[in-house]
Amino acid sequence: MESDVSNFAARNIKSTVLHVSELAHAIQAEEVALIGTPSLVPAENVADIYFVRSSIAQRQGRTDISAQFESLAAQCKANAGLDCKLWVFDGSAFSYAAFEIHPSNTVVGCIRFDGSFASGLGDA
Repeated sequence: MESDVSNFAARNIKSTVLHVSELAHAIQAEEVALIGTPSLVPAENVADIYFVRSSIAQRQGRTDISAQFESLAAQCKANAGLDCKLWVFDGSAFSYAAFEIHPSNTVVGCIRFDGSFASGLGDA
């Protein structure tokens, strides 16, 4: 699994998707660690979940995270019929959830959370 994580970082080090390059650098600096095994989920399922999360965040006045969720949902919807691999990384300063379309290995979204998942979820 370590080589999978190294490959993930290497292919995303210059990504322009929000938080992805930052995550890749954090992986290479060993500031974050992979939690569990990345799982594959139909991209349309991820889209449905994140459209709902976007709506909830919007109603709570969290327009910043709502926009990130909306963008992720739209990218996943555009890739309906494909799978999305969820990578979850934990670090002391930030933790990340990255969404990668398969088989192209294209990261379509990355949510950054303050703090460590191990110490309880921080704010996105």
